[in-house]
Amino acid sequence: MKIDQIIDAIGKIKPEYVKEAEQWKPEEKSGKGTGKRPLPWKMKRLLPLAACLALVILGSTYGIWQYNSGYSGDKTAAESMEMAQEDMASREEAAEERESDGMVSAEDGGESTGSGQSDEATQESAVNGNVTEEQPGDTKIKINEVNELATMIACGNAPARQEFYTAEELEDYYGVAILPEQLPEDLSLSNYGEQNYHVAYNEEDKVMDDNNHLIYQNRDESRKLEITVWTVEMGETTGFANNNLEKSQILGQEVIIGHFKNGTTGQETDGYLAVYEKSGVNFTVQSNGLTEEEFISALTGLVR
Repeated sequence: MKIDQIIDAIGKIKPEYVKEAEQWKPEEKSGKGTGKRPLPWKMKRLLPLAACLALVILGSTYGIWQYNSGYSGDKTAAESMEMAQEDMASREEAAEERESDGMVSAEDGGESTGSGQSDEATQESAVNGNVTEEQPGDTKIKINEVNELATMIACGNAPARQEFYTAEELEDYYGVAILPEQLPEDLSLSNYGEQNYHVAYNEEDKVMDDNNHLIYQNRDESRKLEITVWTVEMGETTGFANNNLEKSQILGQEVIIGHFKNGTTGQETDGYLAVYEKSGVNFTVQSNGLTEEEFISALTGLVR
């Protein structure tokens, strides 16, 4: 547009429009005239960033809380229900075990010792004049007080032949232990290593006498342990005059044990006698001058 045309156009503007334009003022910016200070433009730019940061912090806090609560976003509702059922089952099982333990204690009728054995397993009591010692496992010692011993002698014809053995060879002949594993240190086997033990045969070459005595003693012969073994009733043996004595158990082996005092059936000292049979072999074990503990220890080492 040319200049003269612009001037001509301005000249055609109505006067009232010009007056209205002169009286117009721009509106005040937000905050002016209200006592409020408008926010700087930098703050306006930071507001979205602050809002995002707040969301991040809130999300992190919620995630930590869920982690501490044991929740995993990967677990389904079914898995959570399964965990709850397993926990409930373990609680019920523990309650049943506690209830079962209480029932066992009630049936036992008393408290058990620290080793799990009842008090009865270690008590000693007098029963009809006999000393009873209860021990755990398959060993149960009962010592009878006896006033009389019986000596038996069996005789026969002269043997057709005889075989002689050392103590170790004789043990092989019987097929069971006849040499005790543990003895008092002052006792030793008489004539050890010599062939002093015999087995006699008749004309039919059958064993007619295999009664042998193994004697362990100290030097002055004041302490002695004599072991007599046989499979055929022949020779001299010692037993109990009373057939109604209480029986002991040593490592599962049934044994009759008696204690006799000085003067019993010609005995010069107090002593102990044990009688038992094992695998067809008969035993009598007699001591003089040994304590009860020494005798039971030697007997246990023999019964093994």
